[in-house]
Order: sequence, then structure tokens, then C-alpha cells
Amino acid sequence: IRGFDDQCNIAGTSVTGGQTVLNPWPIIGGVAESVCKDDEFITPDTAAVGDVLVLTKPLGTQVAVNVRQWHRDSQKTGEA
Repeated sequence: IRGFDDQCNIAGTSVTGGQTVLNPWPIIGGVAESVCKDDEFITPDTAAVGDVLVLTKPLGTQVAVNVRQWHRDSQKTGEA
């Protein structure tokens, strides 16, 4: 988390919330908001077949973590 917080400080912002999910590997992510002019950001309306899509983490990671946790918790309580 230190590196994440360090980069927020460099960008002039801060970590203001969070979610805790117990899992066997570390996961960190974030959401950013900004105010900018229309010509200062890229929109998907001009996307075309063959364009590169950059993912910052695997799709479905949070769902996989939650399913594992729900399954483990249901084993503890006897619920299915």
C-alpha cells in the first residue's frame, strides 16, 4: 500500500476509502476522478477492431476472491 499511497501523494491526491477482502494474494486497485476539458481525455467512441486494450489487472479477479471467501465462510457456518 505504501507505493500506492506514494503515487497518490505525487499526483497531489490521497487515498480516501477502501475495501478489505481476505485472500491468499495481495490485490490493490483504485478509482480516480478528475476535472478536465473534452479534448484532454480519450473516449471509447472511436475504438476500432485491432485497437490495443490495456488492462491493469486480470478481469474477474475480485469475483474470484469473493467466491473463495463466500465458500470458505459458508464452510465455517454450515450454510451452502
